[in-house]
Amino acid sequence: MRPNPRHILISSMVAVTGALAVFSGFAVISNLSTLQSSAATEQIPQNGPSSAFSGFKPGAQITYKIVPLDHETEAATGQAAIPEDGALALDMPLAAPESKKPPAAIAYDFSVQDGEDALDLLLRINRDSGHFSVSGRGATPFSELSIKGPSGSIKTKADWAGLFEEGGIAPPGALESRSGSFEIAFYNAHVMNDSSRVSPAIIKVLTAPGGGGLGSGGVNQYTLTFCGSPPLSVCDTASLDQHIQNIVDNYVIALIFMTEQLSAVMMQQIPPIGKFFDAKQQLETQRKFQELNAEAVKTYHPSEQMCRIGSYIRSLPTAEEKAHLNKMAINEALMEAYNKTGSRSTAEGYYTDVNARLKQFREVYCDPQDNNHGLRDLCQHDPSDRVVRSGETIGATDKHRMNKDIDYSRTVEFPYTLDLDFEDTTKTNEEEDILALARNLYWPKNFDPIQEKQVPEHSNEYIKLRHITALSNLAHNSYATIAGMKARVPDPPPGVEPGWAYMKTLLREFGLSDADIETLVGENPSYYAQMDILTKKIYQNPDFYTNLYDKPTNVKRIGVSLSAIDLMQARDHYEAALRREMLFSAMVEAELAVWQEKTHAELEDLSAAGQAQ
Repeated sequence: MRPNPRHILISSMVAVTGALAVFSGFAVISNLSTLQSSAATEQIPQNGPSSAFSGFKPGAQITYKIVPLDHETEAATGQAAIPEDGALALDMPLAAPESKKPPAAIAYDFSVQDGEDALDLLLRINRDSGHFSVSGRGATPFSELSIKGPSGSIKTKADWAGLFEEGGIAPPGALESRSGSFEIAFYNAHVMNDSSRVSPAIIKVLTAPGGGGLGSGGVNQYTLTFCGSPPLSVCDTASLDQHIQNIVDNYVIALIFMTEQLSAVMMQQIPPIGKFFDAKQQLETQRKFQELNAEAVKTYHPSEQMCRIGSYIRSLPTAEEKAHLNKMAINEALMEAYNKTGSRSTAEGYYTDVNARLKQFREVYCDPQDNNHGLRDLCQHDPSDRVVRSGETIGATDKHRMNKDIDYSRTVEFPYTLDLDFEDTTKTNEEEDILALARNLYWPKNFDPIQEKQVPEHSNEYIKLRHITALSNLAHNSYATIAGMKARVPDPPPGVEPGWAYMKTLLREFGLSDADIETLVGENPSYYAQMDILTKKIYQNPDFYTNLYDKPTNVKRIGVSLSAIDLMQARDHYEAALRREMLFSAMVEAELAVWQEKTHAELEDLSAAGQAQ
């Protein structure tokens, strides 16, 4: 009888499946349906699911119960104990239903008993939909559970009573994985511990409809269940072996060669791919170096503008310190004149002071043309000779210094730099002019000298004298500060280029000659002159604004430098405001002093009248 082609095709597919399984190197759990004729039915025993336990205490008792939920298959039960190595594997056979169709839903009920501690687990699996659910009790309160299905995993936690439940779980691809392994891991940790660092206890269930367990049973096997009359084609073993041989010769060997060829071609493609990766890495590295180089140039390359500002302020701290020292020297000179101390002209009283000041006025500051030529006689250098002869010197010897002892504008305000240096023993014209103007502004007349024994009898008058002296010191403080700020700076050490030398270079860009620059700011510009250039003159140069077209980092640095200069200027304004506030307070006190004395006198009169009554 000629074999049925359909039967031959079925047997060929079976052989190919087994051959490919062996060739590919994978262990395939075959779940081939039992072949049988349509005229006879026979119940065939099948292998059931398996389970594995790990991480439990040796000696713990395991009780399981497998309940098919289709009510057609009998439940399977059993017991076992955890061995000494802590790992247990169980085969849990099920009797095959008469319909030979595996149950669609199965419930696995496990109970682990260790003394008084018990862990109960119920796993429900629906093969048709791929859903499964887990519930139970006996876990450590608040401990973590990891549930893994065929296509994914989830994590949950037990509650305070050790109960846990997760239902309706269907990982992605569940419908394509209706059989496989289900693993539940119990992390034995309480709520205060890191559960990821504790070894878990694991219950693993392996399901395979129709056969397949933890052993080799059912692997790459098929069963001829019935060979009746008429016989099936698979019953002709000689014909079946020939078909298998043909499949191996025509398909399996060809697939082997094809696999070898594909592997060789893929290996030949690996070097070009590696070269592409190397080239990509090399180009990215070169680009990164270029980016870092450009970033370094942009960030760390200083600008000309920044260097200019740094050079300008090189000598500014020295100028500021010099201004402070000259202010103290002017203040001390005026205080000695007030208090008639030292070698001042006031040391012997008002008479000697007036004679010294008149002599200075005639020879240094007197202008004969003042007061409609009325000072001609007073400006004679020898006042005892009343006859003015032709060619006789009358008035100031240096015409440029006439009236500088009373002219604040020419003496202090207009010059940017004054030749003041009270640290040396050389007297300059500017030093004499500054002190002469201060004597005329703040203390034109001296008090008569007082003997030490007279102080107790005139204590009130002496206290008032000291009070007036203090107010005078407060009044001339601003004058001394301004004069000190305009004092020339000392010469720099040999080989050192001072900051004001670069400032003069800036002024040359304005078209000024060196003579004009020295006339404007002096040979050694003062602190006042240098601050004027830093806060005004540099902004009058167009190059300042064109140099701002620079790298962003340099522009920020220039902004910080300008903020520092602005802070220095704000400090000078703040100190000037403090001096102005002290002057206002002294003026208010002087105004109130009259009313204070008047009130004090009235109170004394009332007190005397009361005592008389």
